[in-house]
Amino acid sequence: MKKYLTSLILSFVLVGCTSTIPDYLTNEESAENTILCEEDNFSKTTTCKAEWVSSSWTTEGAEHKLFDSNKSINYRFLSETKNSNTKISLIFQYLNNHGWSFFEYAYDSEGKKFPLERYSSDVKTVVYGQAITEEIYTLDLTQAYIKNHKTGMSFKLYGKSIQIPFNVPEPYIKGFLNFLKKTKKI
Repeated sequence: MKKYLTSLILSFVLVGCTSTIPDYLTNEESAENTILCEEDNFSKTTTCKAEWVSSSWTTEGAEHKLFDSNKSINYRFLSETKNSNTKISLIFQYLNNHGWSFFEYAYDSEGKKFPLERYSSDVKTVVYGQAITEEIYTLDLTQAYIKNHKTGMSFKLYGKSIQIPFNVPEPYIKGFLNFLKKTKKI
């Protein structure tokens, strides 16, 4: 009974993580139109954030010991412009019900290794003695890399206790590139 209740509560907590790309992000234009920017007049920085989306995987695609309801990862593009220099990152968020993942690096489908930087980590809730952890990391990308992979990107994240593959689809990438081009960030 305790496991059933924990699974039920976990599924409610993770309900937003089970879908893939929302219907309104299935083309470049809709993906581009969801990007929001904020100006910081003190640091003279403009930060633009794309919409959060989820990428799911199957048991065969990941090595883990998680409940079936938690087979997705959320991600978004983020650009920060300061003094005409733009830094682009892929931010990802992972909720886990078996402790910390301690992600260290990612590889793309071509074997290129990317270091990860921990942005934040938190215990979101505790249900019957079991914690739901949230980890957010950044993966920095060059403009050239994004342009060369505008038809899709595939990554696999490596942590001490888990490996997670995820894909970033073409419309999402092209929408972000279109936005950067129109706002003269690239």
